[in-house]
Amino acid sequence: MMQKLIENRQIHKYGHQGIAKPGVKRDQHAIVYMGREEPRPADEELPARGERGMRSSIRVKPASQADALQGLLRVDYAHIVTVPHEVKAKSLGVVHRNSQAELYSSWEAVFAPKIFGSSGVKG
Repeated sequence: MMQKLIENRQIHKYGHQGIAKPGVKRDQHAIVYMGREEPRPADEELPARGERGMRSSIRVKPASQADALQGLLRVDYAHIVTVPHEVKAKSLGVVHRNSQAELYSSWEAVFAPKIFGSSGVKG
């Protein structure tokens, strides 16, 4: 079950603003990218003084070139989205092996305390 919680994350564009959209907590998000080069955050997404920035970027291997997404793609570790069984959802790809540890540790740091308490994931 935990593997599914980590793997099935919603990717946001926030109206093409990335996390510069008002009210979005930067430290609960990461850049998601499909390709070899890790994109830089937009200037508006950089943290203000005393604010934490985004978590490390996550590379995703697209299921096919037709599925490759571009733009300001962000994953929000603080929210899980439930997709009803009758809604068709499509896999866009899988997390690149070099990003899997970062995905897990970011999920554990941001979301797991909401489920398991402040001590994090249990055994």
